Amino acid sequence: MGCSARGRSARLAGVLGSIAAAAAGAVAQSPGLQLLEHVQGLTRSLRATRYRHEGDGHGAQVAQAEDGSVSVDADCSGWVSYQLQHLADPRYYRAVLALKDAEPQERHLPYPRAYLFWRYLSALPPGAPYARVARLADLRPGDLVAWCLGAWCEPARPAHVRGDTGHLLIVAAPPAWQDATHAFVLALDASSLEHYGCDDVQAALAARGHDARARAAAAAQDAACRSYPDVRDAEERRGGAGAGYIRFEVDGRGVPVGFQFAARYAEHPVPGQQVRFALARLR
Repeated sequence: MGCSARGRSARLAGVLGSIAAAAAGAVAQSPGLQLLEHVQGLTRSLRATRYRHEGDGHGAQVAQAEDGSVSVDADCSGWVSYQLQHLADPRYYRAVLALKDAEPQERHLPYPRAYLFWRYLSALPPGAPYARVARLADLRPGDLVAWCLGAWCEPARPAHVRGDTGHLLIVAAPPAWQDATHAFVLALDASSLEHYGCDDVQAALAARGHDARARAAAAAQDAACRSYPDVRDAEERRGGAGAGYIRFEVDGRGVPVGFQFAARYAEHPVPGQQVRFALARLR
């Protein structure tokens, strides 16, 4: 039995309406979600990865195999730089690139290092294509988190300063709170360090309680975490691009003041060390 012409017209109108709504949603997709979608696609297609400090001008070396899988060589700021360069709007990358090109010590480098992302995002100029996120709890998927370490946090540092400048990541899921002052953030990043894994975070969340809301939040975190392959930690020499949790400590205002990549590493800042954070959202 067929449907009437009126019924067919009504159904067609409904289908077209749904398509139009989906198209409108795609057009209106925020730049942060566009960024997230791009990095998710690559991370979920990972076949092999390696941590490579200060690669080429694209920020990362990405090779795609015939089956669609990819291999990635990158460090943290190179990986995020690569993602930003693939956005339709060039302002997000160019804003930080201009800061690099204005620094005599940085001009020769292929892309901005982590501390330069922190410097830009922590003191956004008028008209910046980013908006400040005040508290860790306010982070959304597609936001950026950057931090600087030690002398790299100082505007006038000695020319001989070397070593780790900080870190940079793209947020993949809302923070998962372990207690009132500590939360895990699922990061899409490139690193030479192991991260907290899905099981680690589930164990920490289970210790908080077992009410329905807590179970639902933990299940959502677990689904998000396990949607990414565990390629980075499976390599013979660990490191590279991937997904994993970083544990943050916040102060009474909800502002991050410390971090830890995994339980086997020290919490930072260590005594005598300076660390400063910047949280930002693409406008």
